[in-house]
Amino acid sequence: LVGGLLLTALLVGAAAQAAAMLRRAQRELAEATAAQARLLAESREQTATIRDVADAVDVGIVFFDADDRPVIRNAAVRTLLEIAGYDHETGMATSVYGSDRVTPVAREGKVLMEAVYADKVHGPVYWVGEPGNQRALVLSVRPIGRRPGQLTGTVLGAYDVTDLAQAVQVRDEFLATVSHELRTPLTSIVGYLDLLDELHDPAELGIHEELAVIQRNVAQLSAIIGSLLAGADHAPALSRGPVDMTTLVESVVRPAAARATERGLVLEARLEPGIVLDGDAERLTQVVEALVSNALAFTPSGRIDVVLAREGDDVALSVADTGVGVSEEDQRHVFDRFFRAQSARDGALPGLGLGLSIAERTVAAHGGSLRMASRLGHGTRVAATLPLGGDRTGA
Repeated sequence: LVGGLLLTALLVGAAAQAAAMLRRAQRELAEATAAQARLLAESREQTATIRDVADAVDVGIVFFDADDRPVIRNAAVRTLLEIAGYDHETGMATSVYGSDRVTPVAREGKVLMEAVYADKVHGPVYWVGEPGNQRALVLSVRPIGRRPGQLTGTVLGAYDVTDLAQAVQVRDEFLATVSHELRTPLTSIVGYLDLLDELHDPAELGIHEELAVIQRNVAQLSAIIGSLLAGADHAPALSRGPVDMTTLVESVVRPAAARATERGLVLEARLEPGIVLDGDAERLTQVVEALVSNALAFTPSGRIDVVLAREGDDVALSVADTGVGVSEEDQRHVFDRFFRAQSARDGALPGLGLGLSIAERTVAAHGGSLRMASRLGHGTRVAATLPLGGDRTGA
């Protein structure tokens, strides 16, 4: 009997303890469930807030997860995709054009992912939409990761730069129109100056020096107008033919060396003989003149070295100086039209800021590249690379 009572007591105690543990587990489960529900609600609230914030900005935003699936598209990008004729199922867009606004791009394939993989920093200007309702876009792509080497996803930003693009177009059209209008009367002035020089002896008339000043300034004005017209030409047309680059560079360096000597500078040229390429002699002369003139303008003392040599299937031209140099910030813009480095502004040096821009576009039209390396206070080296056989792109 005693043993039975003891067993009963033990069973009752165990049952009570089990019941208490069950109640505690149920309570903890309820608390965990409530906490999870709160976290889920907070997460949904945060997601909604993120979407609201993304929809509130004017920049188009797309977030791709680690598997390249678009997770977030804000209102701005949805509008742009609609204008572009984007199909969410196929990823194709029917109204995406290049910078010329007429050449179709990305008609096939995943247009958004092509943008992501095309350039991890920034891409070219795209025009989306049909004529009359086109928007200019610049894309920016950034990887997102909480830990080094661990990619959470990728953010693509689409910046609407339509107003800026149209303002640049208006500026270019204005410059081209004004330059053409100025060239017409200037041509007449040059003609009459030449006629005066032929029919009369300026020295006998006592106007020789005055006439020389007029001719010099007319030539300078003509050069400025020519630069403005060339600066407005985004894709310079080339008149191709065999170009003896050795002779061409030498013809530019010879008078430049004389000017350098007058200023106490050393200009030395090392030109590999017999280098002939397929190109536009007149425009390539402008390139060499721009590089050498820049070196002369920004080298108050020291030396300038001009080197021309073959490098495989290319021609390499470099102009290096020991001048004032260009800051890292200015180097990002040296090939922009009308950009003048701080050293040029500080030194009140004349110029329109078009020389390097025109040179860069001319070299690009030949299928080559133009690069600058410089340190402020330690000189500058500008190097042009041109294919011997002409434009490699076939353009």
